[in-house]
Amino acid sequence: MANRDKFLHNINKARRQREIEQDIQADKIRHNKNMIAVNKLKIKHKNKRELLEQEFYNCFNPFNTSNLKNNEDV
Repeated sequence: MANRDKFLHNINKARRQREIEQDIQADKIRHNKNMIAVNKLKIKHKNKRELLEQEFYNCFNPFNTSNLKNNEDV
C-alpha cells in the first residue's frame, strides 16, 4: 500500500511540475507577444516623430523649395 501511495504521489508531483512548466512557457510567450507589440508602437511613434521633426525643419529651412506653389523660382 505504501508503494502505491508513493507511486501516486510521484505521478501527481510530475503532473504539477508539468503544469508549472507549461504556465511558465505560456507566460514567456505572452511576454514576447507584448514586447513585439510595444516595439511596433515605438517604431510607429519614432517614425511619426521623425516626420514631424522633418516638417518642422522644412518650415524654417530657407533653401527648402517644397513650400513654393506653381514651381515658382527662388
